[in-house]
Amino acid sequence: MRSKKTPRPRLEPPYSLHDSLISAFELDADGTLTVRFSNGVTRASAPYPTVPGHVVIEDVETSMFCPVYLLESIGHGGAFEGETMLLPEFLDKYGDFESIQIGSEYYGRNSLHWDGVLKLRGAETLRVWTLDLYYEGELIYVEDGEEE
Repeated sequence: MRSKKTPRPRLEPPYSLHDSLISAFELDADGTLTVRFSNGVTRASAPYPTVPGHVVIEDVETSMFCPVYLLESIGHGGAFEGETMLLPEFLDKYGDFESIQIGSEYYGRNSLHWDGVLKLRGAETLRVWTLDLYYEGELIYVEDGEEE
């Protein structure tokens, strides 16, 4: 019997969020999540300019499939402490953060994984931050100045 090999299609997002600074999350009652960036987003095609923009994620599953993980410190080996919560709880508890710098971004079918560094207002130490998100709608990159 012959094996059937099917390569997974390559996901090539039109923008990179690496090193983008999240300045705010806006979560609507209908599950639409808008992510604002203070330094914009980077186009994923040459010459790779950084442009003002934000991301809209439609129909986010907020009741179960949107965990946020926070680790107490970065750059140290060994044991660590932290906490996990769903995105709405994170926004209630830490929504007035100073910034989140995205270090890595991964995408799957109707899902994303972003990780980076959280800077809380008035805090001297940074925290490791991870968001795993499942959504049923679209993930839309918006260059500010364009229609949504």
